[in-house]
Amino acid sequence: MSAGEFGALISNMNVFYTITTKLGGKLHQIIDSLKILPFPISAMPKMFGLPESKGEIEYDKPHPKGYEPTEEEWDYLYRDVHILAGGLNYIFTQGHRKITAASNAYTNLKEMIGKEWGVLFPRLDEGLDHILRKGYKGGYTIVGPQGKNGDVGSGIVLDRNSMYPSEMANGLLPYGQPVHYNGEYKDDPNMPLYVARIRCSFDVKEGYLPTIQLKSTIGFNPVEYLTTTNGEIVELTLTNIDLELFKEHYEADIEYLDGWKFRAREGILRPFVEHWYTIKEQASIDKNDALRTLAKLMLNSAYGKFAKRGVGACKEPVLEDGIVRYRELEEENMRLEYLPMGMFITARARDNVIRLGQRLYDRLLYIDTDSLHLLGDEIPDFIEQHPTKLGAWDKELSFIRARYIRPKTYLEDTGENLIVKCAGLSSDCKTQVTWENFHEGAVYTGKLQHKTVRGGVVLKPTEFKIKVDKSF
Repeated sequence: MSAGEFGALISNMNVFYTITTKLGGKLHQIIDSLKILPFPISAMPKMFGLPESKGEIEYDKPHPKGYEPTEEEWDYLYRDVHILAGGLNYIFTQGHRKITAASNAYTNLKEMIGKEWGVLFPRLDEGLDHILRKGYKGGYTIVGPQGKNGDVGSGIVLDRNSMYPSEMANGLLPYGQPVHYNGEYKDDPNMPLYVARIRCSFDVKEGYLPTIQLKSTIGFNPVEYLTTTNGEIVELTLTNIDLELFKEHYEADIEYLDGWKFRAREGILRPFVEHWYTIKEQASIDKNDALRTLAKLMLNSAYGKFAKRGVGACKEPVLEDGIVRYRELEEENMRLEYLPMGMFITARARDNVIRLGQRLYDRLLYIDTDSLHLLGDEIPDFIEQHPTKLGAWDKELSFIRARYIRPKTYLEDTGENLIVKCAGLSSDCKTQVTWENFHEGAVYTGKLQHKTVRGGVVLKPTEFKIKVDKSF
């Protein structure tokens, strides 16, 4: 790199990771702090015990050419920079210097496992990774049967403590190279976990939650949990955890194609989870918010790296008519990690929340990954309740009424304040929400939208509208 040149690492989704420049004969790298500390600046003073608090300014005040910032504006900028610097300094001085929280956590996990890592988690063939990846699924989010029919009365929200770390610590998880089999899996005590490929048509059973999404099949809504294929035969790739749940919840004609079976062990990742969970709990007792924040980041960020995609495309910035555009480059192969671990961690987490939601079908209002929203105030005896225990459930809040419009879009009234969840709705827009105006088609003003212009980017106020996808 010559003096004055720069390089950038930008994903095909326009996500910036690094910008590197050469100035004064030295390389200087700019990294995105949000990927290391995924929190708003306003939350960091408490997290890291910093004396400053985030300031406020008149954000939409005109700033014409030649404008001189006021003392208040300089103070605002100072606080923003100084607070973030304090948080980053804490992370760096603890020895975690990767460019994302996930990389920091994953590196620490590998260090704890040590020399056994390569044996436990070998690199899989790229073709096999591609096939298995069709069975990798994320969190389960759905409006429950009792939340679909308009406003509801009082209820509670239960959260599972450290859901994914709990499965990392205690679940039966795969390791080593898998073995291929044809047809239906036959019981093998030495290789008890498997991923199956099947063909089937299906219809959900009466009184059961749907559990299947078809992400890349023409004619099916990729974000909807399906109640039927209307007789169409589709192909599914499922872990044995997901397959057993599927057979319990659906009437299906199944043709077993083939699959891959794995050795398995409980507690493979337990030392890492126990180490950081102990730190987290002790930090809570000591009121050490900085250390507690670090522990939570380490616990919640590591598992996703197992499922990192093996190919990816980057973009390069180009200047066209004074405006920066981004041109997509060819896909490149990236280092594969051990996908089956990510598959089974998420599968076990989904299985836990779906089965619990099914037991509470007559009260179920909503599920979102690690939370259950239930009608009524009673917590059933079969739910392990504890405020901090790994994998137990804790009562997050009670509400007096609620409204569920779609996944990720709902309103719960605690009697003292409104809990507003709406994907894409900015914090400024949320202040406009009332019980009366939160519904399908509602419009809120003040959402800031990025617009690329000559010389950079401006944030233009626009409207946000609550929509429900009815195209399928």
